[in-house]
Amino acid sequence: RESLQMQPNLLLQSVARHTHYMPERWRGRGAMRETYLEFICLFQYQLVLLLQEILGCITTPLLLLFALPRRAPQILEFIRSFTVYVEGVGHVCGFGLFDFERHGDSRYGAPVSGEAEQRSRDGKMEKAYLSFRANHPSWRDDTPQGAELLSKIGGNGSAE
Repeated sequence: RESLQMQPNLLLQSVARHTHYMPERWRGRGAMRETYLEFICLFQYQLVLLLQEILGCITTPLLLLFALPRRAPQILEFIRSFTVYVEGVGHVCGFGLFDFERHGDSRYGAPVSGEAEQRSRDGKMEKAYLSFRANHPSWRDDTPQGAELLSKIGGNGSAE
């Protein structure tokens, strides 16, 4: 325990393995005050969480009444653009199929990059793929794109 307290960079890496979040500016700077201040902003006190929940109960109906109707065309366009029919399953969101050719982004390890308007943002699909594999070790992906993603990021094909 003491050895980890003296190695903040190792602690940050340990947290990043679970959260999949580690901004570039934190790397190698675990002992810096700026990193600490940014890190603690990610975790709220219980009282703050309670107040946010209460505020959410007040603001949610307002959003549903005023903001959502204005966004309805954009929401429907997203559904039209990203819904795929899968035989035996029905209609699903295309991102959930881990279709790297259509939605992949090579900047985040995907074997290819899909068209800009079809790509997931900030490598979310690639991160979801890795998280799904880690949480479902018996799941087997037989696609070459999945294997290529794992090899690009240094995985061995098995969930860790």
